[in-house]
Amino acid sequence: MSLRNKILILTIGLISFLGLILVAFVNTTLKERLLAELKERGAFLAQTLAEISVHDVLTENNLKLQLALNDYQSANKEIEYIFIMNAEREIIVHTFKEGFPTDLKNANQVKFTQEYNIQPIIMRKVEIYDIAVPLLKGHVGFLRIGFSAAIMNQHVDNINRLILGIIVAVLILGSSLAVVFAALLTKPLDELTRVTEELCKGNLKSRAHIMANDESGQLGNALNMMIDYLHKTTVSLDYVDSIINIMGNALIVIDPIGRIEKINRDTVLLINMEQMWNQ
Repeated sequence: MSLRNKILILTIGLISFLGLILVAFVNTTLKERLLAELKERGAFLAQTLAEISVHDVLTENNLKLQLALNDYQSANKEIEYIFIMNAEREIIVHTFKEGFPTDLKNANQVKFTQEYNIQPIIMRKVEIYDIAVPLLKGHVGFLRIGFSAAIMNQHVDNINRLILGIIVAVLILGSSLAVVFAALLTKPLDELTRVTEELCKGNLKSRAHIMANDESGQLGNALNMMIDYLHKTTVSLDYVDSIINIMGNALIVIDPIGRIEKINRDTVLLINMEQMWNQ
């Protein structure tokens, strides 16, 4: 794998990793904080409504109670329902338009010693936090308010979509910058590779073009100095062959394992004369 591809993959991996950490933070820590705020705000609203409803429950002013509950629900979009029970846990008023669901009545039991009790429930596939508040410690009745987590979850989803959009944008921008950076980084290395390949072919005239005064530039200078030194101290093969051929005696060059590498002209003439003599 080339250095350019490694830089690109590392950039994409790093951005994706940071994005996943941010998404995990939103779906855990931030959601927990939003949920805690929802419960705190819900408890405050439920206790406030309970205090102003005590008198109407005692005087059995159910019409005023119904209007108050309807106004309270209309003013708070997170409220899914509100209902009040008397001390015998009989429903006095509620905000359900299609009739009161009987299984909800005992879904949240609050003790007389408690200021309120919060119970998570699922209603029509919606996550609800049911808050029960006793009226005068339960001697008058009980108030129940259901706060939907749908709006909170919608906020979290919107944040997740925003983060994902930012991650995609950063990935595109980061990948583009990584490609440019990798090109700038590998261009001097490509130049050094080209000169090295030419040197392996025996071309001592090739030189590295120095593009910067950094480590790659220093390496290019060192390579050029080495080529200059080789150019001064190294003789060409043609020059060696010419010396071998003009030697007055027969010369045979063999490699370390005994194979013939070169022979000069006198050796060829000597072999030809020996063959003619034998004939």
